Amino acid sequence: MTGESMSRPSRRTTNPVNSQSTSATEDEDSATTGIQVSMEVATSSSLATFIKKLWIIVNDANLQSLIHWSDAGDVICIPNVTVFSKRVLPKYFKHGNWQSFVRQLNMYGFRRVYSPTPSPLTAHHTRTSAASTWPDQSGPMSMMLRSASSYQFMNENFVRDDSQKLVNIKRKAGSNRQTNAARQQKQQQQQQQQEQQQATDDTESQGQSQSQRGAANHVPISTEVAEQLQERVSHLLEQLTDTEKKLELMQSEAHSIKQIQIQQQQIQLDRCSRRKVHQNISCS
Repeated sequence: MTGESMSRPSRRTTNPVNSQSTSATEDEDSATTGIQVSMEVATSSSLATFIKKLWIIVNDANLQSLIHWSDAGDVICIPNVTVFSKRVLPKYFKHGNWQSFVRQLNMYGFRRVYSPTPSPLTAHHTRTSAASTWPDQSGPMSMMLRSASSYQFMNENFVRDDSQKLVNIKRKAGSNRQTNAARQQKQQQQQQQQEQQQATDDTESQGQSQSQRGAANHVPISTEVAEQLQERVSHLLEQLTDTEKKLELMQSEAHSIKQIQIQQQQIQLDRCSRRKVHQNISCS
């Protein structure tokens, strides 16, 4: 009996309390690390605002039913577009336009991927987020519509366990039309700069020749004197404008007086003509 007990292998007993505490400690460490990484991403000055917000929401534990990582951590899964557009987009992007969100993803190099068999986590979130939308959760039509509303996106530099790659995500260049317009605008600006530089060179050349001719009598003008001269010129221009207005008024009055004189002369001529007619009649 003693020999049998010695030959039996010893059984290791596991304390469930210690196992649970170890698991809880690991979860707390993982959560703390995730929070620290999210804080570093949110405060990074080398990342685009869109990439920061996307990283924050996909790692937010409270939004896992609306957006989450794939099991491998390299794909963003959005189980229900309608619910996501109503609850998440207005909060983080100040709009609820799903197409606009997709365009932004494409601008930063994300592409849509298709998974013929969704992961258990994605399937669970799809059922949860669509529970209030589809009455018949088991019907084939409901399953097809739910699959159509589920989207997955991927970017090789947007990975759950490697936030250091985020700096490699850059916004794509604009379309050819935008590029050509920018190029034409740049050429116009360069041409304007060249013309301005040429005018400046000509002005400097004239100024140098004038300064060489009158260097002996040259007196520098201070800023205060220049301002006074400018005010004087402005005052003279105002006086000139007032004088022109007065001249126009005088011309108008002179024209009116001339018209009155012409009318009076015509009246006198008419009177003389009538007198002559009366005289002729009386003489006859």
